[in-house]
Amino acid sequence: MLLAVMGGTQDQAGIAAAALTFALKEGVGPLGGILFAGRYGKNFDEDIKKWRFMSTVAFNIALYIECLTLQFPSHFLAMAGLANACKNVTFLLGSASRSTINVQLARKNNIGDIAGKAVSQFTAMNIFGMGIGLGLSKVLDLTAMGQLLPCFMVLSSITLACQYNACLVIDEVYFNN
Repeated sequence: MLLAVMGGTQDQAGIAAAALTFALKEGVGPLGGILFAGRYGKNFDEDIKKWRFMSTVAFNIALYIECLTLQFPSHFLAMAGLANACKNVTFLLGSASRSTINVQLARKNNIGDIAGKAVSQFTAMNIFGMGIGLGLSKVLDLTAMGQLLPCFMVLSSITLACQYNACLVIDEVYFNN
């Protein structure tokens, strides 16, 4: 709006406002990660299963908040900033627990090999998930909360159940010795 008052066009003002909103939204995320790491970072090595599962919980909370921005567009910046902070906590927890798990799995001093395979598995699952998402977007109206939220809840439940079962496989006695 100020850009339009200073002689710019309404289109330029809209673009500038969108850019500022995006920058603010993106700036809140890293701040949330830094604050979380400052508060809980010393505990990341103690309970790998808990932190690994919490990374998935935080990610699902972030996605849920993003879904809710459709319902509350006037609160987009606050909600998207909060979702971004949750995503940064997700990546922080995921990388902290992943590194500890990878070190423990590298019994033959092959941390690079283990880390590379972990990233490959993550990438493959991301591509698989994007394919499912694209398929669902052809069948569902994902701008309608009545279709988006049930779909999200089902997929979120599957994700949480899979992560919970993956955490059961981790031998924490081995990790903490």
